[in-house]
Amino acid sequence: MTTPAPSPLTIVPRLADALHEGNEPAVMVANLLRTSVDHADVERAAVALSDDAGRLDLVDATDPVARELLRIQSAHDCGPSVEAHASGRRVTCDGALEMLRRWPRWTSAAVAATVTGVVCLPLRCGDEVLGTLDVYTAGDATVASASLTALETYAAVTAVGLLTRRRLDEQGLLAEQLRRALDSRVVVEQAKGVLCASTGMPLSRAFGVLRAQARHERRPIGDVAAEVVATLTGPLRGHGAAAATAPC
Repeated sequence: MTTPAPSPLTIVPRLADALHEGNEPAVMVANLLRTSVDHADVERAAVALSDDAGRLDLVDATDPVARELLRIQSAHDCGPSVEAHASGRRVTCDGALEMLRRWPRWTSAAVAATVTGVVCLPLRCGDEVLGTLDVYTAGDATVASASLTALETYAAVTAVGLLTRRRLDEQGLLAEQLRRALDSRVVVEQAKGVLCASTGMPLSRAFGVLRAQARHERRPIGDVAAEVVATLTGPLRGHGAAAATAPC
């Protein structure tokens, strides 16, 4: 018996739970697969995301067959998922003959696995396509219009979650880089004070000494400054002459 497709309004809270559960991409993808199979009356589904080169890379699948069908597409850069990813639009195909006409290499593997139809939906947020959701049908089964609407809603909500996580990761990385830069600047100022107190050199010259030492050892100036602060002028003794004569 076919399970009725739920209203899209009931889908958003369920998939949004992935954000509450830690906003992990793996959780969001698992939710997407489970919900798609449960409510679209299909047995197999797979999700692929774009890699750094812009190619589809398998993330998760309901079974080995779905995994292999997506792997073949990724390997040959040809198939319904590839088309949906490139165009940002839904790709639907029912019937082995039509699939064979459009993607002969992929279809031979699909038919061998008793797959007779496929729906590939882009995981799209605005103009950015993050990957695809693929569902496969067998025999005379097709994905009903109401189920297609539900699948598109699943894909859209998941795309928003995935993009949000990516942006948060990028912001976190930027914040960490800024924090490290600030920490380094603070340590450099401390090291300048240590040099002035230990050697009597003017403050205006201390930074040139630290910079020369960092260049000589091919190390970040923050690391050199931290050693100066920790051991007074210890790190500079081995290269005192070079540092002392370094231009500002």
